[in-house]
Amino acid sequence: MKITKLNLHDAVLSGVEFKNVSNRKNRIIFHLKIYPNNQSQKRIKMKFIFKNVKEIKTDFNLFELKESSKAGNIDSLVIKNRSYKFKLFGGEIMIKVIEDTKVTLKTIKSS
Repeated sequence: MKITKLNLHDAVLSGVEFKNVSNRKNRIIFHLKIYPNNQSQKRIKMKFIFKNVKEIKTDFNLFELKESSKAGNIDSLVIKNRSYKFKLFGGEIMIKVIEDTKVTLKTIKSS
């Protein structure tokens, strides 16, 4: 699955992890629940792994993010010039990565 092919409307941001923040290989991991396609009735769990993070900017209301989590707290994702902007219901998160860095997507299997 390619990140540019995903429709994140009504996806759920359920968690964020920061890894290796003491060196240049900064990572941010988003835990999301997304609809795999437009016909799906059920969300699947995924991790978006951003490596070599250069910058992160956030501006969102935690109360609104939680309140809208059942219906979906993500409106869309805009990708431009190594910048990934998650437009949330109640704010946004922008991540910039260093040149030639790939974002890894992993499906998490339900147990």
